[in-house]
Amino acid sequence: VIARFDGHTITHTTYTKRSTHNNCISFWCGCQTSKGDFLMNDLEVKSVNLMGDTIMAAKDKEGSIWVGVRWICKGLGMSEGQWKRQITNIQKDVLFQRGGSNLVPLPTDNGIKDVFCIRNDFVPLWLAKITITEKTRKEHPELANKLIEYQLNAKDILAEAFMQKTYDMPK
Repeated sequence: VIARFDGHTITHTTYTKRSTHNNCISFWCGCQTSKGDFLMNDLEVKSVNLMGDTIMAAKDKEGSIWVGVRWICKGLGMSEGQWKRQITNIQKDVLFQRGGSNLVPLPTDNGIKDVFCIRNDFVPLWLAKITITEKTRKEHPELANKLIEYQLNAKDILAEAFMQKTYDMPK
């Protein structure tokens, strides 16, 4: 065990930094997926505040930001069945098969696990495919409004979290 953060045990960390923005802690990890087909070294993992919801995301060494689909769905108030359906929809979608989705090692309640993520630039495309029905608008207007806010702002907020200047944590 190298560090603990928000109740998560970080075991793959090689370097730790603290962000100057929203007091986030960033972890630099040397990780690889369990399948070994997508190697990620120097993975920066952050817990990002997205309109009051905590979203796990990671930036790889190429600069791509990967966002945990489950956390976005939970932030929107989806049930487990609903967020699993969203993952299935993304996996079947030809658009996301062009590099828009991947398994990324992120801290979960059960340690570091390969988590289904989509690339941040695909987030608005995915969210735009979630339909706000008239029934949802009438029965849960706050959820409908939150989805619209996510559709318009999530990508930029998540990207900004990884552009903040950081400083070395004291030893």
